[in-house]
Amino acid sequence: MKKALSLVISLAICLTLGLTAFAETSTSFIVKNTPAGTTEDLNCVSSDWFKTLEDTNNPETGFSLSFTPVYDETNKQTNVKVELASGKSFTKSGKYRFSISEKDGFIQGLTMDTGEIVFEVLVQYANGEYSTLASAVLSGDTKKGSFSNIYETGTLILTQQTNGSTSDPNQAISYKIHFYCDDGATIAQAIRYTLSSDPDAVVSVGDVGSDGFDVAFSLKHGESIQFGNVPYGMNYTIASDGNDGYEMGVGNGKGGKLDSASDSLTLTAASNQSITIGVILESTPYLAMIVFSLVVVFFLILRQRRENREEG
Repeated sequence: MKKALSLVISLAICLTLGLTAFAETSTSFIVKNTPAGTTEDLNCVSSDWFKTLEDTNNPETGFSLSFTPVYDETNKQTNVKVELASGKSFTKSGKYRFSISEKDGFIQGLTMDTGEIVFEVLVQYANGEYSTLASAVLSGDTKKGSFSNIYETGTLILTQQTNGSTSDPNQAISYKIHFYCDDGATIAQAIRYTLSSDPDAVVSVGDVGSDGFDVAFSLKHGESIQFGNVPYGMNYTIASDGNDGYEMGVGNGKGGKLDSASDSLTLTAASNQSITIGVILESTPYLAMIVFSLVVVFFLILRQRRENREEG
């Protein structure tokens, strides 16, 4: 009798635990944003990234999901908790299916996963209220339990070439480069650039506003500046900053978009100044020859006239 009673109690406990698990109202899926060639994660997931599409066979007016990203430092991934949005509730029992997918355009250089996760909610009516069970499930080849995104960056190298008869290779030519993301996007990691005067300069994520950011720099002939960790698709424009006496060539007003692992551009400036009043010294010998020739011709003409008068 005691054994039977013990068995009944054990079954009751298991049943209670099972019902408790069944009543769980949230689940989670994984998001990994991995830079190409590494295992690190960007840790930049936002609740705004996700969109849901409800099963049209059983629509629920006013139903919406909430997403809470929590970064897992150990596994280098973000666990996104999914649950019924606060203040929302079901009005009838049944099974509801929702497809979750990622939006695009939040992070410059991040290629989003095109798959989807199916979120299933089972709603039951008991004790005068609706209770729910939610779980992320797999269904079909394109549906999975995680999103895997790839982050790609490249390098932009700018090199100075200065020429012209009056140019000075030791004179630094000044520029300003303006970087900006596509509409609505931002960077996920710092952009680093190397210059002789500042070899460890960094543009942090917080320095990038909605209209981008500027970097002023100067290069002598043959010098280069290298921008690293620049996200794919990052836009830039280059403008001359001063540089009196130099005619700016390639690079000035240049606009572009980083679309490869390494982009490079040669910036050119030329100085061919001349003296605006007086004689250019290099042409003095030639001018003297011309003047001498004119004097000789003048005397020959005078001599010919004198001879003509004497004969007459």
